[in-house]
Amino acid sequence: MRIQLKGRGGATADDELLSRMEKKLEKVANQVSPLAECTIELREVRGEQVADGTLKLKGVTLRARETGSDPAHALHMVADD
Repeated sequence: MRIQLKGRGGATADDELLSRMEKKLEKVANQVSPLAECTIELREVRGEQVADGTLKLKGVTLRARETGSDPAHALHMVADD
């Protein structure tokens, strides 16, 4: 599974957050095709961090959106969804 992390609107997506997400989504990656794409967009809205996750599989797209006080918390909540 390919994982892409993007930062927009003042939010930064660094390598540490990407490695956390790869570790968190490891179980999902083992169950889906290597061609599956997971895109996570991190942005700041009114002082809160918002993480939008999209998992594109063959014929199916799954989405999740969570808000947190810091980027790591928001990403953690998206990964749990």
